[in-house]
Amino acid sequence: MLSTGDDKRTTLMIKNIPNKYTQKMLLTTIDENFHGTYDFFYLPIDFKNKCNVGYAFINMVRPEYIIPLIQKFDRKKWEKFNSEKVCNISYARIQVRHTSQPASIQTPLRCITPYLTPYLRIVHEHCVYKLKGTSVFLYTHEG
Repeated sequence: MLSTGDDKRTTLMIKNIPNKYTQKMLLTTIDENFHGTYDFFYLPIDFKNKCNVGYAFINMVRPEYIIPLIQKFDRKKWEKFNSEKVCNISYARIQVRHTSQPASIQTPLRCITPYLTPYLRIVHEHCVYKLKGTSVFLYTHEG
């Protein structure tokens, strides 16, 4: 269960994000209390409308970091833009996997397309990724 910390999953989906939030605004808000507790963040952007699509993915470094994040944001209104939206946090359907053996489907990080780079933040220095539709798969491995 998310609020008790009984689960070992670490990747979360943050929903009901006001569309005017930029990646920088959202990360600033998260980093106020959670800097260094996550290794992956992805805020999908609708490039036609130049705004986020209302959800993001974050991978916490350890499962125990989830509870404070839930306590801070889940079921609370967003502070900016006088939004009536209420944040909802749940486990992501697809979890970030840490592995020592990269899979053949992985693509090196340096191949991220330039338009995507500002919206995908990967904190770990040794990582590769795969994008498929709106699902993000991240695999980190040790050198």
